[in-house]
Amino acid sequence: MEALFITGTDTDIGKTLVTGLLGWWLDQRGLRVITQKWVETGNGGDIDLHLQIMKRPKEEFERYIDLMLPYSFSLPSSPHLAAEVEGRTIDPERIKEKFESLSQEFEYLLVEGAGGLLVPINRESFLIDVAQEVGLSILVVAGNRLGAINHTLLTLEVLKQRGMKVVGVVFNTYSKDQNRLITKDNPRVIERFYQDTVLGVLEFGEIEDLYEEFKPIGEKIFKRWIG
Repeated sequence: MEALFITGTDTDIGKTLVTGLLGWWLDQRGLRVITQKWVETGNGGDIDLHLQIMKRPKEEFERYIDLMLPYSFSLPSSPHLAAEVEGRTIDPERIKEKFESLSQEFEYLLVEGAGGLLVPINRESFLIDVAQEVGLSILVVAGNRLGAINHTLLTLEVLKQRGMKVVGVVFNTYSKDQNRLITKDNPRVIERFYQDTVLGVLEFGEIEDLYEEFKPIGEKIFKRWIG
């Protein structure tokens, strides 16, 4: 089994989109793949979106839903706060158990993070701690906008300090209102500091237009991840 953790430089910058597209890319090659979201806040329906983007009916995965989404909370906030508001606690061991169970059923497992790297899940742990403990490689999704350079470099520095394998960075231009001068410069600057790290840029557009655009990005991700 091969597993990959998809993190982001911020919240709402395209992790769900990239997770779904990568799942679709793997599925198109006849590989047995499933996605997982360890903690979801705001009842965002990310697992449903993964499956929609992958063009797979939810019914096929119905018996795995409890494993695919260990924790879900109503408040759209940091996981630790969303859990506290409901009088619950996020247990990293429960997440690991669900991860291991899915790992035994599928060839490829894509885990979407929540927010950025250092999002607390309780008063002691960050979500990235769990990813590190189970030995996951990391794919970074960067929101292609003003501020992306700093956010992306900070993310890469944390991963470097932790000694975690970085598969690469995918920039997602999630709004048509972004300054083109900035969105073209962001990937170039990251490449200057972390050579051969940027695997591609997704331009703003309808989801149906992104499948073809993602194909070469999927190839690069797979080569870096699996070899």
